[in-house]
Amino acid sequence: MDRREFLKLAASVSAGAVLPVADRALGASASAPADSAARGRPNFLFIVCDDLNQALGCYGNSVVKTPNIDRLAARGVRFERAHCNYPLCLPSRHSFLTGLRPDARFELHKPLRESIPDVEYLPQYLREQGYFTARIGKAFHTASIFTENGSYEDAACWDLSESGVTRDNPDGYGTLYASIPRGVKEHPELSELVAFRDLLNNTGNCPGDYWIERAGLKLDDAQTVDGNICGIARQVLTTHADEKRPFFVLAGFRRPHEIWAAPEKYFQMYSTDEMKLPEEPPGHDKLVPEIAFTRRAPNMTDAQRKMAVQSYYACVSSVDHQIGLLLDEMDRLNLWDNTFVVLTADHGYHLGEHGMWGKVSLFQESAKVPLIIAGPGIKAGVCPATVESVDLFPTLVALAGLNRSQKVDGVSLVPQLENPQAPHGPAFSVVRHKMSWGKAIYTEDWRYTEWGDNASAGAELYDLKNDPKEYKNLANDPAFAGRRAELKALLAPKMTNLRDSDPRDTAEG
Repeated sequence: MDRREFLKLAASVSAGAVLPVADRALGASASAPADSAARGRPNFLFIVCDDLNQALGCYGNSVVKTPNIDRLAARGVRFERAHCNYPLCLPSRHSFLTGLRPDARFELHKPLRESIPDVEYLPQYLREQGYFTARIGKAFHTASIFTENGSYEDAACWDLSESGVTRDNPDGYGTLYASIPRGVKEHPELSELVAFRDLLNNTGNCPGDYWIERAGLKLDDAQTVDGNICGIARQVLTTHADEKRPFFVLAGFRRPHEIWAAPEKYFQMYSTDEMKLPEEPPGHDKLVPEIAFTRRAPNMTDAQRKMAVQSYYACVSSVDHQIGLLLDEMDRLNLWDNTFVVLTADHGYHLGEHGMWGKVSLFQESAKVPLIIAGPGIKAGVCPATVESVDLFPTLVALAGLNRSQKVDGVSLVPQLENPQAPHGPAFSVVRHKMSWGKAIYTEDWRYTEWGDNASAGAELYDLKNDPKEYKNLANDPAFAGRRAELKALLAPKMTNLRDSDPRDTAEG
């Protein structure tokens, strides 16, 4: 099957209590031979980065150095307006791996199968269709050393499951390198691995993301957790490149999630002098509901803020290097003719915009994610349409040439892969904060958000065409009452299962 046939096949398809998975050694998976229906189907390399926003070269950032992500974008379709459906790790990942919009069942500290016993995940479905499935790194979620749950991986999804963590970084977050309690002070033997360490914002909210710290490491790339994840993934690609059974390999890289720990050389790639802080109009937040703001760091100095941006970029460049090694392996194994590569993130990340640092907000810095899809039959292009992470499930099912009858909430992006200028529907994202739901709709030109039942805690409306940074809230401006009503009518049917009376508070974590 050639490149064009792949997309023609895809376009004809209509997509409509869990035990932690123990790591299994390479070669020890219970792989079944491919049946006749699975033979000839394309492979998938699904790359997910943790907390990666759109501060990338291919998205127009002129400071950050991401040559490998940029070269992937140069051979595939880059989606300019891709949005996650919940700007927090676990509910976002549950969402795009099920094709379902998040609601009150998508909790922060529980596997989704506890709330939806018959839920079917994308890798689980592909595995049932004859695919070999492997997870290396973070697919669903990995708890920190401060919590009891070590993994949220689902046993039905994987033939091979590897966390990729190392002895000195046992949770992948870099916790032991930091001054956080139970960190390097309790592990003095790790001090020799840390070239420098800076605590940029100490809130006492350990291990929450308000704690902003960085660590330059005396480690080679291959000795880091992301290096280990990449090394295992390359071995899996090599092992399964020539097998008749198609594969779905998910490489879940851990950077640029905090702690911002990376080999020292990546920090040296950037000068704090070239780091630009957001220049925002004074008083721009006065008309915005207070509930819309999360994870601020008001006590940081400008020097610390620049160091924070530098550190984030350093971690982005470090994971870009690992992505480059995976792309090199794709080249070496001649996999491009029968393998689709997807690169995305669970959500974005604020770097001081609107006074915030981190995720869990519905502003675009937090809600937008990078999304690039490359592979057989896909020509390079940029898609300006608004899309959402929940679209990935039906897209991959369609690209695999499968016809899944069970309904999902996403819509296949195959039309946009064929023609990047093809239109798509709006995107929707939600977040729970201060016991209220924030519910947002995004189009090419507008973002409308309601906080609380029927906007009881406030509303936001931004003209993205004329106010792309979302500084002027028009929700209460009578001149835009018609626009607000129009967007509200589109938002309401997607949010029927979200009520403030639900006892769960899934946002703060």
